[in-house]
Amino acid sequence: MNKLTKYEAIQAGKGSPIKLGVVACIILNILFVFSMVSELQARTAEEWYSLGFEQNLEGRKENAIRSYQQALRLKKNWPQAHHNLSLLFYQLKDGVKAVHHLRLAEKFYLEDSSLESIRNLQVVRKNLQKTYAEFDINPQEFDELENLHPVSQSPTWKVESYGFAFGGYVFTLANSLADVNQVRVRLGGQPPIPAEIVKRYIIYDLALLKLETAVPGFQFADSSIHKVGDFLASPDFGGSGRYSVMKGVITGLKAIMNDKNIFELKFSSPPVQGFPLLNDAGQVAGMVLSTEKIIDNFQAAGLPPEGSIALKSSYLTRIFSLYINSLRGPTRKSSNPNIERVVAANAKSALAVIEGR
Repeated sequence: MNKLTKYEAIQAGKGSPIKLGVVACIILNILFVFSMVSELQARTAEEWYSLGFEQNLEGRKENAIRSYQQALRLKKNWPQAHHNLSLLFYQLKDGVKAVHHLRLAEKFYLEDSSLESIRNLQVVRKNLQKTYAEFDINPQEFDELENLHPVSQSPTWKVESYGFAFGGYVFTLANSLADVNQVRVRLGGQPPIPAEIVKRYIIYDLALLKLETAVPGFQFADSSIHKVGDFLASPDFGGSGRYSVMKGVITGLKAIMNDKNIFELKFSSPPVQGFPLLNDAGQVAGMVLSTEKIIDNFQAAGLPPEGSIALKSSYLTRIFSLYINSLRGPTRKSSNPNIERVVAANAKSALAVIEGR
């Protein structure tokens, strides 16, 4: 098997339930740049990283571990290197070390607000859950150990969740903001805008944020017109933050305990939780939810949905109408408040990265 074939096998996760995801694209770029580096020649963190990847392709896992560790001595906050180390330790059946490096990868991805980190962070979190389960590891034991050796931390901003803007507000996932005191929102890579959490809807894990400065956003579509077999799109970001969309097909209109407010959809890869579902006109027909969180909130029994789930726009517009009417008072209520005052020039500029501290 040549190196490229081996790389493709690793990228696909063959032989291991945990995957690298978008990290693999970055790995391949570094590999091509430094493909001729030997152990005697390696000097920089990138060269040690490339050497570790090549050694892994050749089956020299112990050598690869040492090379990645050397890369981290030179560049200790490198989440991709921690993620690669976790995969090696997982393959060597060392669950504790695999979890340790996955937790570090998660920590450093959270500190990076680049859109490229969105997919990587999701992959790391899924790998963590799989590794906890595979090796019967209790996450609380790691939390307690870290509390015994606390690290002084300054109140820095970090990425908490993702969402979308509309008419001066943002919808996002509530659970991700449970422990934050302050929030701000980045739209399309622009400077952050201060925001306030004005409403939480616990059952559907939803939070409504009000932006300090009103900006263009999405329009809402009528989700009731959609049926099983229809296609909707969810925004995605590939390498270097390139914007694209993933098409998904609706497989159910009442996901999770026959709830009429939730779509079930099938995508080729998991969409970003908190991002919108868009129709062909670029309007919001729904919002991607966390399946695990909704099942927990509903205390749902039975098998979980096979695909992704999303909250329908009919529910989003209804609760927003109720919120606006509560501000207006009984004499100024409206069944259709103007939530489409401004429309973003493109979808990317209305996608929200929510940071908290």
